[in-house]
Amino acid sequence: SNNLKRFENLRRDPRCTLLLQHYSEEWASLWWLRVSGDAEVISALPPGIRQQFLAKYPQYSRVALLATGIRVIALEQKLWAARGTDALADDLGIEDPGVEAPQTR
Repeated sequence: SNNLKRFENLRRDPRCTLLLQHYSEEWASLWWLRVSGDAEVISALPPGIRQQFLAKYPQYSRVALLATGIRVIALEQKLWAARGTDALADDLGIEDPGVEAPQTR
């Protein structure tokens, strides 16, 4: 259904936050990226998005996927990494990570 509650919520209030995190048993490899911005519910996915999704998650090829999606316009990003943010920011293509590495005591 294209009438998901999250679509209704974002149409009413487009503010959103995405949190991506990487967990590892090795604590020096821990990191997270928080992106805050405004969301836009789009009724037609850009060309190629469905194919990219199915290439990564082939199990969904048997499921009717919705044409509706969410586009996030990033307004702020914060990156934290246990080993420091500079190398990770380069790996992720982030110019200004926004968060400093933790201080060791």
